[in-house]
Amino acid sequence: MLYSFGDFDLAGVPIFLTEYYSYLSDRAEFFIPVNVEKRIENSNRLLYNIQYDRYKNRTVADKCLEFIVEIICCYKRGYEMNRESV
Repeated sequence: MLYSFGDFDLAGVPIFLTEYYSYLSDRAEFFIPVNVEKRIENSNRLLYNIQYDRYKNRTVADKCLEFIVEIICCYKRGYEMNRESV
């Protein structure tokens, strides 16, 4: 099993689907932390606005990721994992 630690934004989901899931199918999994909604809620609105036009009509092939896209669109924000402070 390969776990992807992608960004929780409109670009991160399609990147996972095209770069990992399309080749590995069920052997690839998008890591989703338990507090993902809180992270998105308190994240970057500018990132969402920048990505919206490009990704607004994309479909999600992995049904497990639909709720992530719903949360992103609900809060109109994107969360980048590499901006995580340790």
